Amino acid sequence: MQVWDLSDIDKDGHLDRDEFAVAMHLVYRALEKEPVPSSLPASLVPPSKRKKGGPVASSFPGAVPVLPASPPPPKDSLRSTPSHGSVSSLNSAGSLSPKHGLKQAQAPPSNWVVLLPDKLRYDEIFLKTDLDQDGFVSGLEVKDIFMHSGLSQNLLAHIWALADTRQTGKLNKDQFALAMHLIQQKVSKGLDPPQALLPDMIPPSERTTPVQDSSSSVGSGEFTGVKELDDISQEIALLQREKYSLEQEIREREGAIRQKTSEVQELQNDLDREANGLQELEAQKQDAQGRLDEMDQQKAKLRDMLGDVRQKCQEESQVVSAAPIIVIMYRNTISIYIKGFWHHGDSQNNKTQHPPNSKIGNTIHHPCLQ
Repeated sequence: MQVWDLSDIDKDGHLDRDEFAVAMHLVYRALEKEPVPSSLPASLVPPSKRKKGGPVASSFPGAVPVLPASPPPPKDSLRSTPSHGSVSSLNSAGSLSPKHGLKQAQAPPSNWVVLLPDKLRYDEIFLKTDLDQDGFVSGLEVKDIFMHSGLSQNLLAHIWALADTRQTGKLNKDQFALAMHLIQQKVSKGLDPPQALLPDMIPPSERTTPVQDSSSSVGSGEFTGVKELDDISQEIALLQREKYSLEQEIREREGAIRQKTSEVQELQNDLDREANGLQELEAQKQDAQGRLDEMDQQKAKLRDMLGDVRQKCQEESQVVSAAPIIVIMYRNTISIYIKGFWHHGDSQNNKTQHPPNSKIGNTIHHPCLQ
């Protein structure tokens, strides 16, 4: 907490680049078992935080170089007069280099891949996008503009990493123009952005040419902290890139998880519908089986009734077929009886002859008695 209080020079609750570099220096010294000072030494106060009229950097030999302030100073201010023990700034690769003995050398605009007409157009977009007017645009501010290009998120993330040469998580006007140029090249010409920035892609405002100032010299001990902070800054930049890559991967996987979850839910809904349909079919099957059993019972009853009817028919048929024989038997019996009767009568009538044409004689020849 003490390191934060010492580093937050303007007491705004945030650390800009200069203040962050101071904090990293104090942390590194603390790791080396050096006590944290109760107040920030004047030699550690960045030039951007010093009050006007205060002591200049040359009055603090052996001052520890720190990171440049954010937002960066105007281009004109970059041509400041070098002084002894002045602070360092980030080079185009994002590492620390001593500012002492350095003079900013702007490359001719003609050497930059972003042409002047395009640069002016991108600057207008930048001014409209920079809502807080801090000279930088964040990923949230340019998200809609970048996504409108139709490029994949991975490719846009790579373009952002190329344009964010100082790994600050924000883009200044030149860096934004470079990002828009790379996007336009991919959309209009199909040209993929390089894996690393080419020399002609580096914004002119970030091109520096080290020139040794003959008016002063710095001992090797004066830049001991520079290498230490350089290593820390590079490690931080690497971690930031890894973090951004991991966050991007997490977002992609979360999207894949949401898609898979939706697919699983759809399959679950289909399974529920099929299960309900199966239950309905089972109910219909049971109902049909009940009706089938009932029909089997009715069939058995009808079969029994049919057997009874057939038996009765057979009995009746036997009776009907035996009827002529019975009639004949009855006729024969009656005939025999009648003949026996008339023979008995003849024996009685031998004594009395009847006339041949009498009714009794004719009765014997009646057709019914034949």
